[in-house]
Amino acid sequence: MSEQTRTAFTVGNEHVRAVRRMIGAALAEARELSVDTSTRAMAEEFLRQEFERTMTVLDRAREAYRNAAVGPSGEQTRRRAVELGAVRRAMDAGVQARSPHLASVAVTLQERLPDIRRDVLDSEAGALTRRASLEMAARLIPPDPSRWDTSVGHRLEASDQFIKDVATLQERNERAATGLRRVTGTSTADPRGAALQIACYERMNSQQLQDSEQWRKQVRTTHSVADQEIERGLTKTGVPPMPWAGRAAPTRRNGQAGAQDVAMGTGASGAGPAHLVPPPKPAQAPSIGMNRL
Repeated sequence: MSEQTRTAFTVGNEHVRAVRRMIGAALAEARELSVDTSTRAMAEEFLRQEFERTMTVLDRAREAYRNAAVGPSGEQTRRRAVELGAVRRAMDAGVQARSPHLASVAVTLQERLPDIRRDVLDSEAGALTRRASLEMAARLIPPDPSRWDTSVGHRLEASDQFIKDVATLQERNERAATGLRRVTGTSTADPRGAALQIACYERMNSQQLQDSEQWRKQVRTTHSVADQEIERGLTKTGVPPMPWAGRAAPTRRNGQAGAQDVAMGTGASGAGPAHLVPPPKPAQAPSIGMNRL
């Protein structure tokens, strides 16, 4: 191996290590942002922006490995470049589709519907949300170059599967959003979280359905514009409008505990609502399109 080839290979390795540091720091910061309800939507946007920054470094790493892939001995280096290309495409798919931040989903469920949180996350929509999450895209990043084995090729398959899961979640959300719009009358121009939201409605009891409907009306009529915007952001995590469980403001510790129940993320906290008066008759869970999710 020539000095030039060796240098290119070393540069590629250092870029991969830089990507790992960037993604690790971004995930940690996103978890911190997801702790508070007022910055939870910001957590997802921040992580997407960091992914975009990281993709530039991935491109540099891939180019360096290409330059180092000389002769028959460069096969492993060529495979590294190919794998990085697949990871880059997967990350870009997550950014473009506005994939969910799983930590924010988990903590919002813990705050609002703790008794059905596990059932929701284990549902078909919940499993798809996990598979298409930004955290799952981050897991595609190769390990430290000293431990990176390209002989298996599973990273190529995993990247392709992630892209398919992202597309499937988009399609499910768009289909589910139509049902939500017809039943609740709310805008679904942004369909994110709609499939998971219906999974929640399917598992909520009559009292929870009543509380959700009353809370949605209360926020719309008595809360500030800023609070309404926060509520819309929370709903896009896939959790229906809902007061905090037990009518009490969630604590930072409780919120983090809820998110830690999911393998990739943490988060929580927010302000407690006013006392709710249940409506005169039970609200009905959206049913349009449910059997097609």
